[in-house]
Amino acid sequence: MAPLIFMAEIPVRGTKEEQDTFTQVWRHYEMAKEDLDTRIKDFDKKDTLFRSYIDKKNWPYNARVFDPRVFTALYEKSSRILANKPKGRLVPREGGDALGAMINNELLNFQWDDNERVDGTSMLAKWSLMDLNARKYGASFGLMKWHYETQVSAKDKKRILFFDGPNFRPLNNRDCLPNPSYPTIKHWFQHRDYLTLQELEDVNDAARGKAIYKNLDILRDVLKQERKQGSDIRSTNYEIKNLSLKGLTDFLGRDEYNKVTEVITEYRPTRWITFAPRHGIILRDIPNPYHHGQIPVACLKYYPIDEDLYGLSEIEPIETLQ
Repeated sequence: MAPLIFMAEIPVRGTKEEQDTFTQVWRHYEMAKEDLDTRIKDFDKKDTLFRSYIDKKNWPYNARVFDPRVFTALYEKSSRILANKPKGRLVPREGGDALGAMINNELLNFQWDDNERVDGTSMLAKWSLMDLNARKYGASFGLMKWHYETQVSAKDKKRILFFDGPNFRPLNNRDCLPNPSYPTIKHWFQHRDYLTLQELEDVNDAARGKAIYKNLDILRDVLKQERKQGSDIRSTNYEIKNLSLKGLTDFLGRDEYNKVTEVITEYRPTRWITFAPRHGIILRDIPNPYHHGQIPVACLKYYPIDEDLYGLSEIEPIETLQ
């Protein structure tokens, strides 16, 4: 084990190779976070307009009537576009492809419907959220990975297969840290999660006979040492505007019995690297498991403009007139 090194008052743990890798992903994290923190201010304005919210303390008029056209326009368009399941299908290019196209059409239909088992959310609802976020913020992102999950049988307490197939997950824009240097997803894309140590260990237990995460023993020791400091609270990174507008508190990270750790995964065409930025630990560093060698993130952009990864949102022209 190499000695600890310190970067920006964060002790970086692990081998010399892991410390060098952490330095790389940390620099990417700092750059993407600087860009995201600037955008979040704009996100908050758009959420306020979408929710037709009036701040009573700063409202100069006696009448409090908000024009709900922003909400109506965005919501109605998404509802019409995604009212039904898409009817796309594979068409055979040659006579010998007919049977293959038929089988793959049925497979796609099954996977579309079966995806709901992973997180209890239908694909229509997921794509509706993607569409709505793209209209509000100018772009939205979705994670497309193969999902393998086992569960403990209530009958004999053995692990049985629960899900083994493709999964689509729309991402919260405030947890997306893409490379801000390019107008498309290029070289790397970081995504933030808040996970308990038990959740990280369960992924290892559910893997196909192979550990997914490493250095969990180091993370466990660090969390024990920092027990008095509490867990990584989401509100230190950003405010959930839709909660604060209603006067509600974001409680993620405040549960003392289920403490969470901020975990960042950097997806590259060649490697996937997961790390705990607050604790200086590399939790995973593996080759990209997919033969296509692509970053498994989809970007839905509303109106592409210039060199900005985020396009022009549908709210921005209205916001400019305010």
